[in-house]
Amino acid sequence: MENSFLIKSDGNPGDLQAKLSSVSESRAATVEILGKDSGDHNNGGDHPWSIVGGDESTLILFNHSTDPQHFNVHIGNVAVLWEKDFVLQPMQTQAISIKQLIQGKAEDDHGKTLPETLTGGQIGWFIPNHATGKGRLLLSNRSTHLARNFSCRSTQAKTGTVKFAD
Repeated sequence: MENSFLIKSDGNPGDLQAKLSSVSESRAATVEILGKDSGDHNNGGDHPWSIVGGDESTLILFNHSTDPQHFNVHIGNVAVLWEKDFVLQPMQTQAISIKQLIQGKAEDDHGKTLPETLTGGQIGWFIPNHATGKGRLLLSNRSTHLARNFSCRSTQAKTGTVKFAD
C-alpha cells in the first residue's frame, strides 16, 4: 500500500477521472480506489476508525509535490489524543496502520502512546497546502472482503492542526 500514481492533465477540473483496481485471482473480490484531484480543497480527514472484529484501519498519505511535506495526524477518542507530524519526501506514499501504532507502542510528538485497549475512535489528518499532498483512511476486513476508503473535510485551527468534530 505504499504505491501511488499521478496523472496530469491540461483539462478542466472534473474532465478526467481515474481509479485504481486490484483484482484477486483466488477470489472474486475487486478493490477500487478513486483518484483524488490535487486541486480539491477537501483534503483532510475527520473519520471514525475501528480495529474490532478483524477490521483494519490504515491511513494512507501521499506527497505528490517536489518538496518534503508535513502531514499532521491526530488519532483518539473522547479520553485520548495522539498527535504526530509525519514528513513525507517528494513522491512518497506512507501507509500507517493504527493497529500497529497501538501494538508497537508508537510515541507521538509529545511522548504519548495509544492505550492497548483502544479499539476505535476518530482520526484526523491535515496538510497545510492542500495542493501538495493527499490522504485517505482505508477500512478493510479480509474475512468479510470489506475495503472502503474515506477522505473527509476537516477544520483547520489557527495553529494548523485538526480539530475533531463533536
